[in-house]
Amino acid sequence: MAIALEELIRYGHYLFGEKPGFGYEKEIIGYTQGLKPIWDLDLRKTTYMLAITKNLLYSLVFRVYRPLAEKEYIVLLDCSGSMKGEKFEKALAIALSIIYKYKRVGLILFNNKIIKSIPPTENKTLLVNSLFVIPREKTNISIALEEAMKYAKPKSEIFIITDAVPTDETVDELIETVRKLALKNIKVHVIGINLKEGKIVAETIAKISSSLLYEF
Repeated sequence: MAIALEELIRYGHYLFGEKPGFGYEKEIIGYTQGLKPIWDLDLRKTTYMLAITKNLLYSLVFRVYRPLAEKEYIVLLDCSGSMKGEKFEKALAIALSIIYKYKRVGLILFNNKIIKSIPPTENKTLLVNSLFVIPREKTNISIALEEAMKYAKPKSEIFIITDAVPTDETVDELIETVRKLALKNIKVHVIGINLKEGKIVAETIAKISSSLLYEF
């Protein structure tokens, strides 16, 4: 909720009888768009301070508010043996497009273990140079999602690029991990590569996470 300075001052006058005015019954959440409260403000105290001088607004805003954190994205790239050949070429192209589309991106390469894990960064060179591995071994999507949880914040978004065939875990284990992320308000978008037997798994992940399923 954005509230103009003049309206706050009028409310201060209204509360403390300096002159007639009108007020808001709800607690002040924010003064301007793009600013987020660190803690709740006391309405009477705040408006009283603002009624004294407009200059207090600026010091108050800088002390009490901070800019909204920039959204972060995490790419989980399936590097298991089932992704060899054309599948992996598609997966690399998609991973590159995500890395260059967003400002801060994390990267996790996995098969049945974590091959490489990079927290969200603006260093595109680091991310791109980490992509080129040889697909091998079985697939464990859960361990990649658990690793992503270390970096993900509420409203972060995860893109998992996979053929969605978990060969080193049970589907129930995978579903439980996705539910943990959903409870933290973290979306897991599935980018399915040549989905066949893994399609039901991919659809289930997207449904639980209330996110999107892309098929290539």
